[in-house]
Amino acid sequence: MNAKYWDNKVEWLKAIRTGWFNVDYIEFLVEKVWKIHKPLNEAKNIFANSDYKTTFVKEDLNNYIPNKKYDIAISQAVLRHIPNAKFILEKMIQSVASGGLVICMETDMEMEKAGQYFSGLDYSELGKIPLMQKMWKKELNSGGRDYRFGIKIPSLMQEFGLHNVRVRMSDSVYFINPYGDKSEHSKQYDAITSAWGWNKKLSEEEKKAYIKYLEDKGLDGQEAEMYVSSEQKISEYVMNNKDNAFIIKAPCTLISFGIK
Repeated sequence: MNAKYWDNKVEWLKAIRTGWFNVDYIEFLVEKVWKIHKPLNEAKNIFANSDYKTTFVKEDLNNYIPNKKYDIAISQAVLRHIPNAKFILEKMIQSVASGGLVICMETDMEMEKAGQYFSGLDYSELGKIPLMQKMWKKELNSGGRDYRFGIKIPSLMQEFGLHNVRVRMSDSVYFINPYGDKSEHSKQYDAITSAWGWNKKLSEEEKKAYIKYLEDKGLDGQEAEMYVSSEQKISEYVMNNKDNAFIIKAPCTLISFGIK
């Protein structure tokens, strides 16, 4: 993927991750499950003299070789977006010391897309999931991303030699409630609709471009038109019913972890 692709995706990334995890659940995992009770020595050094100072390494993950072993290797919403995810998981395992912890937080796209509800709109009748499955399969078979990689990680961790492999699911669920706190509702509504493109009506030219994009992804012309129509029905509904529509979206984020 072109490195410049993500330059215009910062706001999208912020929006899509709003509410992705409940902080108290992560605290529970750190303290009770992973039993990380004190900062690591290297972390102490990094944060010693300034707020949140750290080191960033910009490398191609396929070519990058860590020059030392770490106590923890963690990925969050990365592996399902890149080809060769299995290879990258192996490299994560190789990067930790004996007794080190490997953690992967990834969603399974079939579970995520099925876990959506709009009051007043029958999402299941839109028929999007079979069309998405067709596109995911084509991309995987052509050497691209595996949108179901998240659900495969625990078995791969065991296969690659990790011990005490376990998997949990994040308890965070988006609940866009128009009758709750008004400012919070507006914030959540704007985040979820902008993240998934439900905040605008496509022009005819944009529709044609979208259909062409979907055809390149593996849909035929009729399927692509059906998909775009479904997206527009969601957009029209949420834009016209901001003050009374409930939106519930369960990301079903799988948190897989094991010890080397």
